[in-house]
Amino acid sequence: MTYSFNTTYFQITYNNTTPTDYSRLTGNQAGGLDSQTAWNIQSTVKTTGGSSVSGTPFVQGATIIINGYTVTFSSTDHLVDAITKINLLTKFTGVYADQSVASGYITMQNAPGFEGQPFYLQEGNGTALATLGLNNPGYYPSGQYKNTPSVVGGSFTSVTNGMYFNMNNVTITFTAGNIQSAASQINAVTPQTGVTAEVAGPYLQLESNGFSQPIAINNGNALTNLGFSAGVYTGPIGNITLSQDKERANMRWFQVVNQLESTATPSYFGDISRVGGVGNAALNSVTWTVGYECYAAITTHATACEPDSGVTFTGTSAIQRLVARGLVNTWSSNRKLFAPCVSQAGGTAWFNNPGRIQNLTAQGIDSNVQAISNNIVVTQIPGV
Repeated sequence: MTYSFNTTYFQITYNNTTPTDYSRLTGNQAGGLDSQTAWNIQSTVKTTGGSSVSGTPFVQGATIIINGYTVTFSSTDHLVDAITKINLLTKFTGVYADQSVASGYITMQNAPGFEGQPFYLQEGNGTALATLGLNNPGYYPSGQYKNTPSVVGGSFTSVTNGMYFNMNNVTITFTAGNIQSAASQINAVTPQTGVTAEVAGPYLQLESNGFSQPIAINNGNALTNLGFSAGVYTGPIGNITLSQDKERANMRWFQVVNQLESTATPSYFGDISRVGGVGNAALNSVTWTVGYECYAAITTHATACEPDSGVTFTGTSAIQRLVARGLVNTWSSNRKLFAPCVSQAGGTAWFNNPGRIQNLTAQGIDSNVQAISNNIVVTQIPGV
């Protein structure tokens, strides 16, 4: 076989809903495919701009700095262009951008593999960070984002004088104000509550401030205005079933990785993009890039138990079949599971033994390798 210094790259997308919809599978088949575990998802640091971005609002040459790396915008950039430019540097910054909280608002969060790591945002040339709504000094004066877990509320309405709510056994009474004012008033008592608030698009985001513990919202006439209801908020992973489903999805991911390494060792594996609410049982889709130095090694033959036994696959079709095999296989393993079980007392809540070893079975999403192949798109990336 001939090896080349010029790696051949392929973009792979698995879609969990089309053409066959696997999103309603339950039990051992639930969860779809995910590069992240429940632990990863629970510890994801995220922030969302406090103002919407429309049109082409950037000044030519304006820059922002993410973890020391500079992103440059042009005067013709829309929000989607800005997001694309930010994500081109994700492999260096460990930060990924999207519009997952609300359309028209940018959300910055840990990229897969960087969960739980603080990140820093700074203005560079001009005021591009302010244009993205990410310059509110009342939230993180140093530009550092680090708090988990977090929860985003529903529709927000301005609070009025005397409205109140009790959180972590601390009663907060508001003076009249908009969403920015409400966040600032909540943050004024962070040392007592252990909770920080920030504006997340049109919503309010609450996050555990350095303690990684659930948030207990007990009562109050301000709850509807704030977009929350009384209850204990554990973060994106709200119950043990969801945690198990996410673990199964990650078990399938490792099956897929093993299959992609079965014919040749990839020289590159990354650029992972996950689409869909991370708190859902299954992502809508996941896209990633894999690179091989030996193109001739990218080959496989349909096995005797596959419907098209004996057929030879090469290049993109071989990669498609390898991914499909990872998704039809069944695998059982002991896993360290995140269990969002809480104890409560005195208006507060805490995680009760969240780390548990449990034997899980990740059943194949489909039994037909040809059928699930239709949900997998593999494209060779030209000119790379």
